[in-house]
Amino acid sequence: MEDQEVDVATSLRSELAALQYKRGRLTQEVEEMRSQIRSRDQHCLELQVEAEQLREQAARQNAIISSLKKRVHELEERERNLFAAQGRHEISLQSAQRDIRYSEEKAKELESKVRHLEIELSSEEQKKESARLQFQDFVRRLSVALGVDAVDTSSISAEALVHKASELVQASKSIKLKA
Repeated sequence: MEDQEVDVATSLRSELAALQYKRGRLTQEVEEMRSQIRSRDQHCLELQVEAEQLREQAARQNAIISSLKKRVHELEERERNLFAAQGRHEISLQSAQRDIRYSEEKAKELESKVRHLEIELSSEEQKKESARLQFQDFVRRLSVALGVDAVDTSSISAEALVHKASELVQASKSIKLKA
């Protein structure tokens, strides 16, 4: 029984450690995603500045208007793709945050279970010690009642007491038969 409780506590601690590791890893991923989003936002701003410069150049150079229009179209498409990617990353970030909250709640729940099991274990150990002391007292009183001489109750074996009780029962039967 005690081994099972220790195994359960060990298992819970192990799972708690795994969840804490996962939480740390997810937190790191969230930070990396935030960094990527900031980098992409900066890149978007740079692309917007570049598009404006291309528009100014187009006003000055009518000869290459068609080429610049194509470039602007490509940049706009890229910007849309970046915004779409940013939206996907924001969704991923929200999902990761939900996972982190779930992991934190699970860790709290497991910590509560560990505390409860530790309290139960302590209670069971106290009951075991109390039962041991009661048994030692019973053996001592029984040895006194049976007239077994012993300096230390731990040296009295249950078999010695059973043997002494058996002798007394036999003696009692023989006295009854003689009477």
